[in-house]
Amino acid sequence: MKKYTSLFGVMMVLIFAACSIGSLSDVWKGNSTTLTGQVIQLDADTVTLRLGELAVVQTSESAAMESLLATNFIQAGRSSSHTAPVVQTPMQVFVPWQKDVVLNLGTAKCFVMADDGAVQTASLENITPKAILNVTVSGDRTPLTVVVLKDIRQGKTDAATLQGTSAASIEESTTRQGEEYTSESADENALRIIAAKVGLRSVRVEKSDGGSTSTAASNYYGRNAALLVTGGAQVTLSKGVVNSSASDSCGVFGHGSGTSLRLNDTTITTTGERGTGLQTSGGACANASNMTITTSGTSAPVLRTESGSLNVEGGTYTSGGYDAPVIDAAGEVVVQNAELTANNSEAIVVSDAGSLSLENCDVSGNRNSMEEEKEPYTVKIGGQSSPAPKSISFAMSDGSLLSRNGDVFYIEGADCELELNRIDLLNMGGGALLRMASKGERQETAVHLKAKQQTLSGNLMVDSDSTLQLELTGTSLLSGAIVRSDDEAGNGYISVKIDQSSTWVLTGDSTVDSLDNKGTIQYNGHCITLADGTVLRA
Repeated sequence: MKKYTSLFGVMMVLIFAACSIGSLSDVWKGNSTTLTGQVIQLDADTVTLRLGELAVVQTSESAAMESLLATNFIQAGRSSSHTAPVVQTPMQVFVPWQKDVVLNLGTAKCFVMADDGAVQTASLENITPKAILNVTVSGDRTPLTVVVLKDIRQGKTDAATLQGTSAASIEESTTRQGEEYTSESADENALRIIAAKVGLRSVRVEKSDGGSTSTAASNYYGRNAALLVTGGAQVTLSKGVVNSSASDSCGVFGHGSGTSLRLNDTTITTTGERGTGLQTSGGACANASNMTITTSGTSAPVLRTESGSLNVEGGTYTSGGYDAPVIDAAGEVVVQNAELTANNSEAIVVSDAGSLSLENCDVSGNRNSMEEEKEPYTVKIGGQSSPAPKSISFAMSDGSLLSRNGDVFYIEGADCELELNRIDLLNMGGGALLRMASKGERQETAVHLKAKQQTLSGNLMVDSDSTLQLELTGTSLLSGAIVRSDDEAGNGYISVKIDQSSTWVLTGDSTVDSLDNKGTIQYNGHCITLADGTVLRA
């Protein structure tokens, strides 16, 4: 455990998860979820919460200790042999993570925890800045209940506290070859490298057992990872083997600004639930080439970044579990010349201002939806923590994208630049090419889809609050219909621009607010209805 020293005592803190999530997009998955957070902004019914978790604290503070220190100060240096009794008193501390979420509490039922621990009915007026809240939200992001907690202190948030322990650590610049590092204990890295320049060659890192007491700390700080690189360390790993069979155990994790990893010709295998293959967080960056990374657990992405970056060249990347995309990008990810396969999951998730660039990659997804009311999909874009959609970019050129089940692209609550150039796009799942959904005025979706030398097959389904700009250029071809997916009046807008070399082949009646056609439209007995009521036919 980590010791916290203050003027009046020492606190011993054991972190536990009051609300454990992998990323903000994980919160919104059909079932209600309780979030713990501190109010950092309050605007009428809308609050911005700094998400976190609670800590169980044993403190050696006491009234006698405070009295003694005050007495010594007043006596101005006179010696004292008095010893204050140490009383271990339990206390709760709120420890924030790296994520914020904005919620409208206008329809939520509000309660406040009284001094005796009882929960009493209250109103939103009881919520003040810096208050700690427990908010239960439904799967569609609607807050159901909010409880204002009392007697919760602000805890320290240094990464070392949240990262747990390590079986072995390297803190000085060195080169290691042929060594083996192991761990089978909870909350423990097999190897941790801290603030050092280290070269590893032909090493083996094994995390054979020992889960994490905090999924959040594992996802954001690298607790329980087989190999954790942190504190600005610069690490090169070549021809290595990294294995983990524990839950909440990433294979290789880089955390913190200034931390960098260079990986090549290395195999990473994880089998545990939420066992990500390679991840960066907190500003860390990783460059990986010719890797073989395989995950088989549920909710175990292969490549993931939370406010970090990943650059990947070559290699094979495969997931076998449910809700286990090959790429989960909430930061900057660039992948070239790689094979990316999700056998039981969507292939790609991009959220929270993330960006993804794929060049000459073969990507396939086969999501088996665990939410029966929703269509499965191969690429999910969205999942925002801010009141207004953040800007997300997805660009793919050359290579192939195979959708085996459901929609190809599902975009929700995001402002997205989507570029597709010269890829073999295979819509084998029977779903839409693109499905867009908004969550009211605070989560409207806007997509700018630019296709160049690109063949698109399938319908584009756009709800009434979503905005779509479609550009077909450079001999592109769209075979499909553009359909309003609901009949409600909304703020959405659909525009289509076709250059002189491109073609739209209609497979059904379509709705477009603005049409700029310099190319070819093949109606095939269908029509296009414009915003002013004009109906275009062959």
